[in-house]
Amino acid sequence: MYFWDSSQWETHWSSNARPDDDDSRERKAIADHWAAADRAVAVELALALLRDPGVQGGDIDVRVQSGVAILEGRVSGAAVKEAALARARGTDGVRDVCDLLTVARRRWWHR
Repeated sequence: MYFWDSSQWETHWSSNARPDDDDSRERKAIADHWAAADRAVAVELALALLRDPGVQGGDIDVRVQSGVAILEGRVSGAAVKEAALARARGTDGVRDVCDLLTVARRRWWHR
């Protein structure tokens, strides 16, 4: 399962400027532009991970903030982890990758 939620990563500008100030509108426009760009990259990356046969067997949360892809969750093996990170690095719009993936430990009773 793949999940992305860009709402928590949207940028909100705050200043002492009046709401009708040109600078305030410009800041909001920039923030909206970056939030939309991050959402588009997150969707593209999530779809790429879903289609990649090397990235099967795990739950990966995908978030993008300012072009940095954040992959978090648990995967079934080191090969799956490396495949997911490689796919993220190769996605257009991703400047860097933050690896928060963990490899599930195999229990002794599951042989």
